[in-house]
Order: sequence, then C-alpha cells, then structure tokens
Amino acid sequence: MTALTMPRPTLEALADATRTRLPWREPRPPDTHQAVPRLLVDALATFGAPDVLVDLDLAVRAGGQLRSWQRLRGDRVTAVSAAGPDLLELTWLDARHWDDQLARAATVTPPDVGPPPAPETEVPFELLVTGRAGHRLGRSAGRLRATVAGRRAVGLLSWVLYADGWRELTPYVDRGVPMVRVRAVAPGDLGARVTRLAQGARS
Repeated sequence: MTALTMPRPTLEALADATRTRLPWREPRPPDTHQAVPRLLVDALATFGAPDVLVDLDLAVRAGGQLRSWQRLRGDRVTAVSAAGPDLLELTWLDARHWDDQLARAATVTPPDVGPPPAPETEVPFELLVTGRAGHRLGRSAGRLRATVAGRRAVGLLSWVLYADGWRELTPYVDRGVPMVRVRAVAPGDLGARVTRLAQGARS
C-alpha cells in the first residue's frame, strides 16, 4: 500500500492533469502542463474508471468525521480520504490488501457515552427509525455508513459505535414484522462485508 497526504488543491490539480473525475468536482482544463508520475497516473486511472465504487462516511461524537471514496478496478484499489477540509490522502494498493485499508478506516477510539447494549440484540425497525429504541440500545458514540455500487447491484452497510466498539445493523423480517439485528463487530470485519458486497455488485 502506498499513501500520500496532500492539500486538496494539489490533488485537484493532479485530477485535472489526468482528466480524473473526483466525487465533488469534474476535471477542469489544467492551467499549465503538469507532468504526473506514472504511479499517480495509474492510481488515478483506477479511481476514474472503477468496476465498483465504495463510499465510506464515518463520524465519531466529539471526534470528527472521515469521508473515504474507494474505487476497485480489476485487482487494484485507489482511495481518496478526507479527515478535514484541507488535507486529502491518496492511497493505492493491491486488492489483496484492501481488508487492511478498510479496517484502518474503521479503527477509532470511542468516547465513553454510557453503558453499551448487549453484544447481540434485536429491535423492531419502527422503533429504530423513530428514535424510540434508546432504552434497548443506549446512547451511540458514532456511526459508519458504506455504500457499495457496481454495474449489477448497490449494497448498503450500517454500523453504530458504542463505548465498547461497533455494532452492525442488519435488517430482517420476523413473521411479517420488520426487525433489525444489532450485533457486535470489529474493525477487521469491515473488509469481509465490503468485499462480499463488491463481488455481488460487479458479478
């Protein structure tokens, strides 16, 4: 894995020079001719024409926010991540190491916001979406959402952070009643979830 941290205007200039569309802007004609190293050309080519798009949005209470746009093409992954308004990280890697990259994104120190829920519990979907499941789930310390999209399908993943770590939210139906299973997971589990969704999205 190779990662470079740079100011947002620098990455935007590289995108312009290689005619790469970024999630927040289309490429513009570069002001001057800029020679771009071959490794960066290849990394941005993966980002600009992917087989699968993965968008991560992570927020921690009183701990900031991370946006990461990860693109899979063949056996290569390129990611652009922003932990703030001014600096971006451009990362490119072999898809065999994607799990490590995703686990790194989900590795956070949760604040102590009170007692967490049980490692596994179920709640009615209606209570969850209306905010009335607090007595069962307690107060969350953050959340992570992932959208995985390809030519064949779109998948969604939702995790909630508590004082003792992450819980995965999985919807299901029990005798006609929409329910949500809330189960403890670890940062290292994110890669397997995303990879499974990515395989379905491009197969």
